[in-house]
Amino acid sequence: MYRLGHPLAQKIIEQCKAFTPDSKPLTFDYSKSGKKISILEPLVGKSGFMRVICQAVSALETEDFIFLSGVCDDGAAVDAEQCRRFFSLGASEQPSSCSSVPEHLRAKLEEMLRLQQKDTAAKLTERNGVFFEIEMDKLDRWAEDHRKSLKTTLDELDLKIKDTRKEARSAPNLPTKLELQRQVRQLEEKRNAAWREYDDDAQQVELKKDALLDEISQRLKQQTRQEELFLIRWHLN
Repeated sequence: MYRLGHPLAQKIIEQCKAFTPDSKPLTFDYSKSGKKISILEPLVGKSGFMRVICQAVSALETEDFIFLSGVCDDGAAVDAEQCRRFFSLGASEQPSSCSSVPEHLRAKLEEMLRLQQKDTAAKLTERNGVFFEIEMDKLDRWAEDHRKSLKTTLDELDLKIKDTRKEARSAPNLPTKLELQRQVRQLEEKRNAAWREYDDDAQQVELKKDALLDEISQRLKQQTRQEELFLIRWHLN
């Protein structure tokens, strides 16, 4: 079994998408399939039409979605999951050519597809929102952890500087005072370096936040391309 992203799998998918099926009606055989598919049972003996489209949504990346809509001759809707289960059955072509879709049934098919597309767009927006919140929270938590770590380091350095200065004031001679003052200066430099490191890291966090905002903005600028894969006349036996 190939992964979906495997080059051979992608080639097979592209070949299937490029294939144009015959326009002859299809009879799907449920009664003799030996399968128990409860959602198809109400459709046994009925006929209708099914439309399948592929919609590519491009933002930072491209995702393909397959939408299926079906309708019976009496106008009853056949939902996407029912349509999918049709293809777990064997099917045979009928000798007659596919009749044209009555306008009211075509409108029904189109309406069902629009609802699926709207639902998918809402889910993509929600997913991008969750992604944004998670990534922003990661940056905020990293900055907070870094602030806490810096405060601990600074508190330790401040205490050492205070103690060393006190020791220098009470030193018995000048050489010792000089040496302790040098230590104070070294500790102060370490404290300054810690502040500089924090400032640099804080700037990096802001840059990453700006990049994240740009990325989300790009994800919201979706471009869609729709391609009809097939429209069939069906009968469920």
